[in-house]
Formats: sequence, structure tokens, C-alpha cells
Amino acid sequence: MKRFKDQFRDNILVIMTIFIMLIIVLTIKTFDYMITNQQDDDIQQLSGFIMNSIENSVSAEDLIQNYLVEILENVTYQVEEDLSGVELSTIDVNFLEEIKSRYKLSEVALFRKLENDIIIETSTAEHEIGLSTKDWGFWYDAFSQLLDDKEVTVGKGISKGRFWAGPRSLAYGQDGYYIFTYYKLENQPYLLNLYVDDMNAFGLVKKNDPNALLKNILDESEFIHEIAVINVEAWNDRFTEEKRAHLQDFTVEYGAYSAFTAHDTYYLNKINSMGLNSSIKKSVTIEGKEYTKIYKKLRNDQAIIFLIDDSDKEYLKRRMIWIILGGLLLICITGFFMVFSYTKSYSELLKLERKRLKIANEYRHTVQILPSIILRLVKNRDNIIVKHCEGKALSELGIDASSAHDKLLEEVLPKDYYKLAVEGISQACKNREYIFEHSFNKKVYENKVQLIADISDEHIQEIIIFANDITRIRESEDKAKYLAYHDNLTDLPNRLCLKERVEALIKEMDRHFIMCFIDLDGFKEINDTAGHDVGDKLLKAMADRISGLADNDDFAARIGGDEFAYIFMDIDSDSQIKEKVDNLSKIIAAPFTIDGQSYSLTSSIGVSRFPKDALSYNELIKKSDLAMYEIKDNGKDGFKIFTSEEMV
Repeated sequence: MKRFKDQFRDNILVIMTIFIMLIIVLTIKTFDYMITNQQDDDIQQLSGFIMNSIENSVSAEDLIQNYLVEILENVTYQVEEDLSGVELSTIDVNFLEEIKSRYKLSEVALFRKLENDIIIETSTAEHEIGLSTKDWGFWYDAFSQLLDDKEVTVGKGISKGRFWAGPRSLAYGQDGYYIFTYYKLENQPYLLNLYVDDMNAFGLVKKNDPNALLKNILDESEFIHEIAVINVEAWNDRFTEEKRAHLQDFTVEYGAYSAFTAHDTYYLNKINSMGLNSSIKKSVTIEGKEYTKIYKKLRNDQAIIFLIDDSDKEYLKRRMIWIILGGLLLICITGFFMVFSYTKSYSELLKLERKRLKIANEYRHTVQILPSIILRLVKNRDNIIVKHCEGKALSELGIDASSAHDKLLEEVLPKDYYKLAVEGISQACKNREYIFEHSFNKKVYENKVQLIADISDEHIQEIIIFANDITRIRESEDKAKYLAYHDNLTDLPNRLCLKERVEALIKEMDRHFIMCFIDLDGFKEINDTAGHDVGDKLLKAMADRISGLADNDDFAARIGGDEFAYIFMDIDSDSQIKEKVDNLSKIIAAPFTIDGQSYSLTSSIGVSRFPKDALSYNELIKKSDLAMYEIKDNGKDGFKIFTSEEMV
């Protein structure tokens, strides 16, 4: 035992050195963990701010875009009158500048079709003159349809006969987002192109511009190098078609992104398939410098990429580590427990300060957007007392602000609103932000309930409720969803709606059905001879007739100019198919009366069967299309069930 004590005394310096080194290593690891967690918390909080900013901006942009499209459509018709009697081939830039100035447009241009291209023949934006549009994707398809005197069917933007407004986009060689419209001048081989800068249309967009938020974040952050909100669907569509130098024109919705790497497409699609607010973190080396990329999932096929400069992080870590190491020499004198106590107190203070700043920022943001109702409440045990209320919507709820002070909340609010508010208050008192919607008098209000502060008495808490009128936003969302899934002319479900419906049926795998690909024989001749107005009326009448056939779960859609699709559910045998499709052919062939004139059409119908012929939407469409062309090639006016011979 004595020998053991002597050895311990002789090696005390070694033991103390090992102990101190262990403390140093544990401290470094702990600090690294704290920095990483703090960074992750900051990224999570920033993502929430960015998503809220995008939602506010998109709501404003949708209203502005619809408003501007209506204005540009009216201006287009006025410009067409101005061009009446003018030889368009003689029009120069000065003439277009007069139109631009007269109608307060951003730019004006004329497009003309060449043999294998469509070019900008003249424009008030001189850098655009002579520009080819052949590689512009669906824009080029839309231009081609308009120049062929057809209605645009690319499934994007707003189409009205010879007028088409493309989706809000960046302008070639210019800053800012624009609304572009195109109009086929009657009896002329030209497209009239008018566009305006929607960012300058109203102060509302600039006020809520996410780009300004991203710039402020970059200016204030010590470790974030780039932030970009990516449209993943656009990324996938354009990545192989455009040069990387121009990639962000189509995919980066907000912010800027120059740090392209080979793995971006994989990780963007992976994060897009995950749940909201999911994240993926990857280390990358760009031009010999170490970075970390954080991919986070937003809404509506959006992902956000944070490019973290690890050199700043490493510098901060080294600086703080040296501070900690220097402090350890002193802390070892006063004891380990004092260090632990100080660190814990500091962490709690930091957490409280961060929480205070977050609430203050959210309060400032809420006040700036002028809520419809503000309620400041005090919860004292089971009683909720109104301390302050204001807002333009109080009268709609029957609330008198002057008499509500110091009353119980249940005496002030309508009964259904009170029940929802109490649930929100209960959640807020657990330090959880709570949001609920309340409908009243045909209006929809979004309510945000938040704990502001704990009063010194532990049984008393202060809560604030902000209510905003979001009726127009909800109506706009419903309208946009309907337009996205329905054909503008016939109101039938469109190709996208058909695809999603069929894919849902395939996923269930418990019902048989057939897909009929319908092509109207002779429609083109009627459309060319009787005119497009008659053709449109004929298509509407045909859509009403076909959709009227549907019963139970049967489903009709318009998928092209004179092409329709029809899904018959729960059909197993060929005899049933022949009976159903023969009836469909007879209904189509019955005469129509349009403007006092009788018209008759026949149809070529191809049929594919699920699951017998195919197990996917694309294969079902392909095989029914092949069967339909077999009928076309053999004289039209009939139907055919797909067989494997068509694949040869």
C-alpha cells in the first residue's frame, strides 16, 4: 500500500496533466457542439422567416400579376388599333418607343417566325433585337402556337385566344421580374410583345421582397456566404437544356447561387421528397476553399440552399478555443464547478436573449402588416381578461373596443371564436406559438396566439392575439388551384388533372379501368372553314356531352386541341368495353347545332386497359394513343382495343 502511495505521489504531475488535457478536449468538443447547434438553430429560424416572407410576397405578386395581365390585355387591343393601317415591316425602334411612352410600358417588341426559329425582329430593348427564341422551352412552343393562329396550350401562364401572358419571369439582360404578354396580330406574321416590371407596380411587393430579407441576412451573418431559394421542378426541367451561366435565370427564385456542384441535382430532389423543414448537410470544396452546404425543404417544390463558409466558422472556433484555454488556467485555480455554473448561467442568458429578440422581431413584423384585430390579454389562473383591443375588423365581430377593457374574454368574443381562442391561449402558455383560422360573416381570419411575457406572479401570464383578414388569399388559392387543373375553354379537367387522377387509381391497385384516347375526326376542317369561334363552341358542346356520360367514378378530360380522354371504371371484359366505347362513339357522332348550323363529327378512339395492358399512366396513354392511330390509318370513325401488335 505504501509503495502504491509513493508511486501515486511521484506521478501526480502526470496525472494532473492528463486530467487537464482531458478537460481541454472535452471543453473543445463541447464548444464545437454548441457552435454547430447554435448554427443549426439559426438556420432553422432563418428558414422560417424566409418562408413567411416568400408566402407574403407570393400573395402580393399573385394579386399584382392578375391585375397587370388584365391591364396589358386592354393595352394590347389599344396598341393593335394604333398599328391598324401601318406596314409592320417598316416599323422601327422610334415607333415602338412612342408606344412604350404612351402606355407607360417597360419595353415593346415584335416577334417574327423564320424557317426554323422565331426571332425578336425589333424592340425598344436594343440588346434583344435579332435574339433567337428557339431554345426557350415552353415559351417557344407558345410563340409557335400563336403564330399558327392557335390558342396556347403549354399549361403555363394565362391564355385567351390570340393573347397569352407568360408566367412571371426574369427579363433577358435586365434586372427584376416582369409580366410578359404576347398577341398574334390579325392577318400579320408578327407577335406583339408588351411587358412591365411588376416589382415597381406597387410598393407592397418591394416591402415584402424576400430578396431584401436575404440580403439583410447575408450582411449581418458572419458565416453564411450565399442563400438561394431554388425551384426544384424548374431545376430539373432546365438543367440539361441551359448553360450553367444562365441557370439561375430559371431556377433561383430568390437570392443568388454561384456555388454549383455536381451533386446539387441529387440533393435538391432528395430534400424535395422529404417533409417540410427537413435538411441535408454536406461538406464541399469550391476553388480550394472548404464550405458546408445545407439543403432545406420549403413548400411548393421549393428548397433553400445555405452556403456556409467554414473558414469563418473555424476562425471563430479557434478564437473562442484560445479564450477558453486561457480561461481554463485560471478556472483550474478556482475550481471546475465554478466554470460549470458560469457556463450554464451564460447559456441560459443567451437563450433568453435570443427568445426576446425573436419575439420582438415577430412583433415588429406583425405591427408592420397592420393586423385586422389585436387583442392583448392577461390570463390569471382560469380567468382571461381583455386589457387592450383594436383593429378595423372589431366591428364586424360586434366588439366595442371602448367597453371591452378589463372584461372577461368570453364576454367580449362570439362563442365559436372564444372556444378557438382559449385553445390557442392554452398552447401559447406552454411557450408554443399557435395559429388557427376563424371564419365569420363570409370572411376568413388567420389568428396568431403568442405568449409575450410572464408577469412576476407565476399564475399570471400575458398573451397577444393578432388576426389578419386572409379571405382574398384563400379565394386566390382556390381559383389558382382550379385553373391549374382545368381546361380554360371547356372547364373539363386538363392533362395534369387526368395524370394525377389516374396515378392515384393505379396506386390503389384494387380496381380495373380503361383509358379511352379520343381524337375528333373532321374537327380541323370545321375549325378552318367555319372559324375558331364556331370551333370553340363545338368543343364546349362536345365537352358537355362527353362529361354528361360520366356516372359513378367515370372521368372525362380534355388533353389537347381536339383530343379528349375518358376513364371507364370497373370494366373487366372486352364485351363490356365494346358496349361502353360504342355508346361513347354514338354520343360523339350525334349532330350539333351551332349558331343555327348543324355540324357532325366522328371519332377515332384507342383503348388501353389497367392492369392488363400497362401499370403506369404514361404507358396507358402511349398504348391508347397507338390504338387510336391504328383507327386513323384505317379510315377513322371507330375504336380499337390495344393489342401487342401495335408495339411492333
